[in-house]
Amino acid sequence: MYFLEIERVRQWEQNSREQLMLFLWLLLILIAAIFAVLAVYFHFNITRPIQILNTRLKRINIGHSFSSLYLKRTDEIGELYHYFNEMQARLHQAHREQVDMIAAIAHDLKTPLTTINGFVELLTLQKDLSESDKQEYYELILKKSKHMVDLINYFSAFTRDELTLEAIDKQPVLLTRQFYFATHLAWRQLTHGRAKLAAAILGVMFACVLVFMQLGFLDSLNESSTIIAKRFQGELFLVHKQCQALSATVPFSRTKLQRVLASPDVDSVVPVYIGEAQFNNLETKVNRTLMVWGSEPTETVLNLTGIEQFRAALTRRDTAVFDESSRPEFGDIAALLKQGPVVTEINDRKMEVIGTVRIGTSFAADGNLITSDQNFFRIFPSRHPSQIDVGVIRVKANANIGQLQQDLRLLLNDKVYVFTDKEFVNFEYQYWQSSAPLGFIFGFGTIMGLVVGLVIVYQILFTDISNHLKEFATLKAMGYSNRYLLLVVFSSSLILAIIGFIPGFLISLGLYNLAESFTFIPMPMPLTKVINVFLMILTMCVYNPNILLWRNSCGSYQRQQVFVCI
Repeated sequence: MYFLEIERVRQWEQNSREQLMLFLWLLLILIAAIFAVLAVYFHFNITRPIQILNTRLKRINIGHSFSSLYLKRTDEIGELYHYFNEMQARLHQAHREQVDMIAAIAHDLKTPLTTINGFVELLTLQKDLSESDKQEYYELILKKSKHMVDLINYFSAFTRDELTLEAIDKQPVLLTRQFYFATHLAWRQLTHGRAKLAAAILGVMFACVLVFMQLGFLDSLNESSTIIAKRFQGELFLVHKQCQALSATVPFSRTKLQRVLASPDVDSVVPVYIGEAQFNNLETKVNRTLMVWGSEPTETVLNLTGIEQFRAALTRRDTAVFDESSRPEFGDIAALLKQGPVVTEINDRKMEVIGTVRIGTSFAADGNLITSDQNFFRIFPSRHPSQIDVGVIRVKANANIGQLQQDLRLLLNDKVYVFTDKEFVNFEYQYWQSSAPLGFIFGFGTIMGLVVGLVIVYQILFTDISNHLKEFATLKAMGYSNRYLLLVVFSSSLILAIIGFIPGFLISLGLYNLAESFTFIPMPMPLTKVINVFLMILTMCVYNPNILLWRNSCGSYQRQQVFVCI
């Protein structure tokens, strides 16, 4: 009957896993469809207009005119098209002015040249000219020549003044001072639009809270999944090779544990029995499943504060110790114990709860119950003492645990694992991380949280830079380098990261406490997590690909010499 129950549970887990995988596949298909729609949207609304603009830029020829680009939009792309049309009109206007100027220069040079040419022909063809006439013609030729020289010198001076750049007097600059001015400018830009600054801070704060919560759920799974395994007291542990976790064990023969005693390095062994039972709430009369841990009452298997005082009482018939950190659906057992003896039904058998200890709930169990091995068999009459779930091995002092582990693997057949304490905890951890659906869900949620946070921060920086393109172009025209403008953008990103992280951290801390109070599962907030999330948010803000895109864009602005950043 017990094995039929195990088979039924496994079948239920298999069906649940299949349903979950179907749901995840549908979710992935939905996400892929959303990304496809977004890709099409971005292609026709952003990528394609920019490609058209880029193609027109490559085809610009001063001698030919093109029709204006038309785009009925009021966003940054529409503004970009408007500036391009203005640039194209200015280029053709400059071309016309250049043609008119060349025509004027040709006229100014042609007039004296015609005069000089006429007088030279007279001097050449008419040999009978008097000396006074010749002298007059020579003076006129000299006068017109000087006039041409003056014109040429004037144009030479004009072109020289226009093309010659003044030498730059290089001065040493303190990086701290430059960073101060860049940070000050970034702060003034951010605070100029209070509403936009508030929206940007809220966006960074939301990304921070999202990353904190996803990491918190993942850490709570990791912490709660190993909370029992870490409390086992022993150096080596035996479990069946078909065992998936402590919540899904497969019994094996107790004789394998007894054979371990043949080793001279083994001090003692303790069999442990694990099962799920229905606990009846005394107040609501509703049954709820909890984990039951049975072992010899004379041996301390789990490292629990206060368990020693109940060791003698656990030898009595139908007694158990309740985990006070179990979910409230089991009832307030600690308060009931203060009023008198607590007798309830566990698997339809009357059991007396003689006290409470603190273990901790997990995703596998909403509550825990500690009892003796004999009382365990009374709760589970279908279980036999010869079939155990976990074998705890305690070795003698100065024993080589690694060598003993190898010897026991050779001694026992291939149906059981021989774990050290760290391997035992890692075995439980790996199940919830790799095999259990929750591990995949929380891991996938963490990755999606990071991606969504990256997209949010990307959009915030993109919007902030787009709103200040004119200011950046003005600074560029004033002679500021790309490095200085990048420093301004870095400073803006740093300010947004710090201001958005502080309230995000405080909100996440409150949500952690709220989640713990509802789920009764620990959600730790260590300093390392705080530092890692801050560095993650800072990296998202400072090293966002949008900054490099902006740098390349403003570089093209300098090359094209237009008042626009593409």
